[in-house]
Amino acid sequence: MEIYNKKSIWKWILLYLIIGAVAYGAIYYFFFYKDGEYSENFQYPIFNYQMKNNTTETADWKTYRNDKAGYEIKYPPNWAFREYPDIKTGAGFRPLSEPNDIAHEFINVDTYNRGTDYCDIPFVEYVKTAFAKEAGSGEAVLISIEKIDNMNSVESYKTIWDEPPHSSDNKRLIIGPITYFGSGKQDCKSPQAILGDNSYLDIYNKMIATFKFTPVE
Repeated sequence: MEIYNKKSIWKWILLYLIIGAVAYGAIYYFFFYKDGEYSENFQYPIFNYQMKNNTTETADWKTYRNDKAGYEIKYPPNWAFREYPDIKTGAGFRPLSEPNDIAHEFINVDTYNRGTDYCDIPFVEYVKTAFAKEAGSGEAVLISIEKIDNMNSVESYKTIWDEPPHSSDNKRLIIGPITYFGSGKQDCKSPQAILGDNSYLDIYNKMIATFKFTPVE
């Protein structure tokens, strides 16, 4: 009976990893990226699953309430917000440990008009094209969509987008996550939360789970 020592086992493991990396690279090149562009025939899969949340984790959080747009959302006690002074329909959030400026507002919440052409379709169908419509970039591609388990039963979808290059380096941009909240009303309004730094993804996920619609004053 042949006995393998630890050194021999690790050699096999390393070999499998190299083969896997080469195979993945080939698949990525031929199906995702070729000649500096993503394959036009490839369709990104859309995932729908519920993200678990825990109300006790946000029980002592503060609440940002926007009476003009009609919603509220919780944020950590060691964070601060700056309400947009002109439109007053949203705010930028930052850790208190970061400088008090716009560049360090890593989570932003605001309300946008869906447009009359998209008021009568199911909310999830609007979400699948939302960023491309709002950014005026018809070439933006939806990479993923997740249904959020919102504490207040708000229909919520977290999305990530792929946008074409805007410079000569031919690098594509990954935008998001952007979470869209549906009010279930024919008001054509779509509040959304955008994460600007993935270092705060855990905070972001907990915040979007607390989003709640309130009466407009």
